[in-house]
Amino acid sequence: MEHHKRESRSYRHRQCGDETLLDGMDLTYVSHIFYHPGRTYCASCDDVFPVHEFEWADTGECLTNWYSRYAAKFQGLDRFLGDELLVYLTIAIGTIVGGLVGFWVGNKWALGVAIGGSVVGVLLVGFIGFVVGAAIKEGVCRRVLVTEDFTSLE
Repeated sequence: MEHHKRESRSYRHRQCGDETLLDGMDLTYVSHIFYHPGRTYCASCDDVFPVHEFEWADTGECLTNWYSRYAAKFQGLDRFLGDELLVYLTIAIGTIVGGLVGFWVGNKWALGVAIGGSVVGVLLVGFIGFVVGAAIKEGVCRRVLVTEDFTSLE
């Protein structure tokens, strides 16, 4: 199964029957299988409604069923590793470790060096944490879904 980057997608508000076209960050937000909105916008009604009142226009599948179907593919540790929380956790751990090590190493010379070392450690190791966390997340999503881009899912 090959997935292609989707530029836009429409969903239908079941109550009024009209479609709303999503693109860009709106599509990314609504397509996120783990952190989707509880409510979303209907352009025709010019209001927000519970997400379970919407279906994808191209497939007719209710958005909440679509979220559940794809999220259920992530079992056990994959659920944690395929989640953005992993990325944030690796950034936080990298930032704390980098700051502490930088301060400890720098403190051997002077307080100014300790503060500088701490800042460098935070930036460097925090960035490394981001790269590692993102790589793990993308790898798990590719293995489970054959894509890391939730907008490309049918």
